[in-house]
Amino acid sequence: MRIRAAMIADNGLLQGIVEADETYVGGKPRKVDNRDGDKPNKRGRGRGKMPVIGAVERSGNIVAQPVQRANAETLARFMARNVDAVASLLVADECKGYRGMSAKMRHATTNHAKHYADRTIERFWSLAKRAWYGSHHHYSRDWASLYVAEACYKYNIHRNKNRFAGFIRAVIG
Repeated sequence: MRIRAAMIADNGLLQGIVEADETYVGGKPRKVDNRDGDKPNKRGRGRGKMPVIGAVERSGNIVAQPVQRANAETLARFMARNVDAVASLLVADECKGYRGMSAKMRHATTNHAKHYADRTIERFWSLAKRAWYGSHHHYSRDWASLYVAEACYKYNIHRNKNRFAGFIRAVIG
């Protein structure tokens, strides 16, 4: 956990075209045994799922964190802390929580039905969830921020040829 804590980085404010999105992880598996007439478990904002919000520069860095609720107030605070409102265009889905963003920064929406796989943030969620459900199996809410920081760190350094040396320098101080 100390290594994951060392992976938390302050890379400054995100700028340019910034994609924002939220995802929900954990909870019960979607598939159920239909022999008993059970309905599939709810997707997205279902019970027991932890919301994680994130923003990524196109061809740049990502910032993400688990939150208690992914509502408009939480999203606005997250964007204010992590996105340069003057030098950015925020691209988000049609979630209600992003509707008030246009008062604070340039804002555009995208329709998931047409542009789901094109989005950089969706690729990051895919990688983060693969680690969540695959190699890590489960995170408690207490440690989720460190696991999300690890996923962000790995994404942010994937283009750096001297990854390990840079990490050791950061850990040692």
